[in-house]
Amino acid sequence: MTGQLRKIVDLGDKASRFDPEIHHDYKIHTALKLAALNHALDVFTPIARRQADRHREYHRSVYVDLFAGCGVTKTAKGDWLAGSPIIAVNSKAHFDSMVLVERGSERIEALKKRIGGVSGKGQPVPTYIVGDCNALKRHVIDLLQPNDLVFVTADPEGMQLHWETLVDIVRTCPASDLFINCTVGVNRVVGAAESNEAAGKTLERFTGRSLAELLGGVGEGNEFLDMYEKGMTEALGKPLGTTTLVSTESGQPRYNVLIRTRRTSRGSPYLPGYEALSKRLSSLTAAEASRAIDIIKGRQKALASD
Repeated sequence: MTGQLRKIVDLGDKASRFDPEIHHDYKIHTALKLAALNHALDVFTPIARRQADRHREYHRSVYVDLFAGCGVTKTAKGDWLAGSPIIAVNSKAHFDSMVLVERGSERIEALKKRIGGVSGKGQPVPTYIVGDCNALKRHVIDLLQPNDLVFVTADPEGMQLHWETLVDIVRTCPASDLFINCTVGVNRVVGAAESNEAAGKTLERFTGRSLAELLGGVGEGNEFLDMYEKGMTEALGKPLGTTTLVSTESGQPRYNVLIRTRRTSRGSPYLPGYEALSKRLSSLTAAEASRAIDIIKGRQKALASD
């Protein structure tokens, strides 16, 4: 995945020239998630582009980012990594439309400058929505059409994404692929939910299930993630895809990257690429990503076998 990392580092350097004081601060394992997103877009965009261009069944290829952020992350070593919207506007094939949602007005102003400065050839000027994606989901949906091919990215820091937001987008556009980060911290919330009303309500909004159903399911020996994935199959109609755990440099589980797509009469043209992505991602560690970036930045020499 070195090529993926090189791209997000190079784009991060370019994007950081605009309002460099505004950035996210995350640890190096974030690079694995971003490289996975770039890979997923490399799978989705060429196929969606062909389908939108050649088939009357589909109208447009659309990117929706529900937690767009400011466009760049700065690591502890001072390296810049391109955020999800910067990666998307430099995807292998262009989208017809892009919808970027971010609740911080300062962040979105910085993002606009960065996208204006590093957007790839043929990419559309995005529509920016300032505010909470759940409260403003109708604004997002109004920009979509039922026969759009949609790639939805949702990377909340915790459990800010409401299940009904996903449901409403997928009901509007059934041909939607989902790239979702699910924090492993949800397991701690499940443990606290029975005695903490706020934790319980957060879980219910995040999963679309009642607290009694959630606690009962976990009590039967099911992992929370199993229940969330089951909802993606049953409620969202996304039975195909992968789930990959990403851990920190110290080996602590941090989040699961969930990629989901629908099943058509011919299966899914996207699935083989997503499965290859998951296989590659699961074989990498944050320490390896850190070393790869050191090599990319010239701080360390590659071994002969690299």
